[in-house]
Amino acid sequence: MEILKLFTCCAGRRAAHPTLIASDFSNTFESFPQSQVQGSQAARNLYVTESTVHRLDEQVDNDTSRANSTLAIDSDESSWDEELYRWGPFQDIPDSSFATLAAKACSSDEPGAPFVVERRVHGHHSLVVVLSNGTSKLIVKIPVVGTKDRWNKQHEPILSSEADTMVWIKDQVPHFPVAEVLDYNTGFHNDIAAPYSCHSFIEGKSAIDIWYDNDGEEEETEDEDVETNTTTEWTDNPSEECEQRRHVFLRSLARIMAELRQISMDETGMLQLEGEDFDEATIRPLVGYIGAGFLLDHPYWNFPVFPTASAFWQERVARYNPATPYSMGLRVVLEVIVNSPPFVCSKASPQDEEESFTLYHPDLDLQNILVTDDGEVVGILDWEGAFFAPRCVGHISLPSFLKYDWTPIADTLSAGRLQHLSKYREIYTNAMIEACGGPESDARYTMQSGLYGAVVYTFFSNFGPNFHDKADKLVKTLFKKIPELRDMEEEAFEEYMESLGKDRKILENWIPKLLDHRTSQC
Repeated sequence: MEILKLFTCCAGRRAAHPTLIASDFSNTFESFPQSQVQGSQAARNLYVTESTVHRLDEQVDNDTSRANSTLAIDSDESSWDEELYRWGPFQDIPDSSFATLAAKACSSDEPGAPFVVERRVHGHHSLVVVLSNGTSKLIVKIPVVGTKDRWNKQHEPILSSEADTMVWIKDQVPHFPVAEVLDYNTGFHNDIAAPYSCHSFIEGKSAIDIWYDNDGEEEETEDEDVETNTTTEWTDNPSEECEQRRHVFLRSLARIMAELRQISMDETGMLQLEGEDFDEATIRPLVGYIGAGFLLDHPYWNFPVFPTASAFWQERVARYNPATPYSMGLRVVLEVIVNSPPFVCSKASPQDEEESFTLYHPDLDLQNILVTDDGEVVGILDWEGAFFAPRCVGHISLPSFLKYDWTPIADTLSAGRLQHLSKYREIYTNAMIEACGGPESDARYTMQSGLYGAVVYTFFSNFGPNFHDKADKLVKTLFKKIPELRDMEEEAFEEYMESLGKDRKILENWIPKLLDHRTSQC
């Protein structure tokens, strides 16, 4: 396969239209031809449920050799009505309007062929339009909230910060494989009358395609959920060739993510570019969607900027108002966690006077990584929600697919699968340590970052009313690592949680040990 390359339509963002992106390929996409949007049965069959296999992610976006395909999966009337409500307004935008926008974003002194819409696809968060003029490709992305009745001022920083983050990465680390931002607009006075972002197209294949064997060995088993199967079955028995690709891929990914050590800020939050040439980077409050885009009105949460890691974590704990003795016990556990290293401080070196923070990618999963046939990484996608976070959960973190034992699917993992996770974590960690300059670098946190990431997920994933459930899941998983607590019956566990206001000695003894980066992986 020829070397994959980044399609860049203009010399750089600063030479482009003065108004800025990124791609949202993090979800399962659906091909949605405009000719079928009027509610026909054929169009209804295009609806793809959340349990659709992750291997289909980005298929139509990143493999230009494949023809457009229709995913025929049944859906009920209410699901179709919801999808039409979500995406109908954007399907009404003419191809010509996207072509005009692309021509402006890709402005060049040399005349070229006009852009043509190749396909429109969507996930849970965004509609993505792929355009080509025969020699170059680009992508236009519209958030699902990008209609006048859904859009509000708090949605703007989510779109703009994603674009600014990508621009800043490209400016500070030019060889980092992030798409080139060509243009973005957070209003409605533009060619498509909707907020959008536009960027270059990265040619590559989804990492899912090289992580799995292609010989059918990992087919879904009876009574096993499709989504669960695709996220856990990969650890079982890969072929020798597949195993080699995985090793190449893990080392390549670690080397690339380690490059982000060159970027740090002195506060937590989302990046914002300012100045005439967008050469001034500042930090703004962290904003995110409640419900991860599944709620149609997309409410949002807002989290302040902080100069210390301790204040960052403590503020989130303070927002939890327990109403029962059990939930009060949960809060006690969370307090012990955030008062333990490495959460209490974020310094690159003990000699540093001030704390600093590095970039956290919230969804570094297989479907958001593009690779060559042999596993070399050529693209990192979906920077929505990226923010500067304490170093223990920043750029050195394990990718999502190596942290499944700290996620909601942990209970589905067999001992064999956990053993494979441990093996791949070790490969990734060693590569990160080498790339970062040794075991005293930030890479000292990598092996334990699955646990640290579970804390981030609990505290900052969608906020909303399910915080109690996520905190409960985190605590129960953590307690399985504590000898005195791991074999508790449910009733005894509840009694223990309700008594934590009086006695937390076991927690204060064990939790700092579990969180210590020198501790063997739990």
